[in-house]
Amino acid sequence: AEQFASDMYHVALTHAGIITAMMDDRIKVEDPGFATRGGMQFRAQSGHGAGFYFGNNENAIIGTILGREVGDYYNGAGQKAALEQLGSVRASRMGSQHMTIFPNFSFLAGVNTARVWHPRGPDSTEVWAWVVVPRDAPQSVKDAYRRGITQTFSSSGTF
Repeated sequence: AEQFASDMYHVALTHAGIITAMMDDRIKVEDPGFATRGGMQFRAQSGHGAGFYFGNNENAIIGTILGREVGDYYNGAGQKAALEQLGSVRASRMGSQHMTIFPNFSFLAGVNTARVWHPRGPDSTEVWAWVVVPRDAPQSVKDAYRRGITQTFSSSGTF
C-alpha cells in the first residue's frame, strides 16, 4: 500500500506502454498530458500519504484508461454535477490522485478504485478492490466503467 502514499511519477513511466496502446484516437502521443502537470505529494508521520495533479481536465487520462464514454461523462455531466455541488474551486482544483490511509486502505481518484491490502504471509498480500461509480450515471457509463476497470485494475488487468 505504500506506493499509493507516494510515487505519483511512476504512472507516466511504468505504464507508458499500455497507456500508449490504449490511447483514445483523439489524443496525440506527443501531448504532454498529466506527466508534465504540476502536482503535490503529502506524507503524514503516521504513514498516511497522498499525491495529486492540479487541474481537472481528466478526459485524456480517464478516456484512455476507462474508455471514451467514461471520459466524456466525467468531463460532461460528472463535472457539471461536481461544480454544482462543490463550486468551481473545489471541483476543479485537483485532478488524478492517489492516497493511502495507514496501514492498508488506498483510493485512486479519477478511476475511483478503493482497495484494502490484506497481508497473507511474509511474501504475499491479498487485495480487495471496489469501484465507485456515480449512482445517477447512465447504465452504459456504469458498464463501460466496469469493463475499463476489469481490463486495467483487476487481477488480470494491464496496470
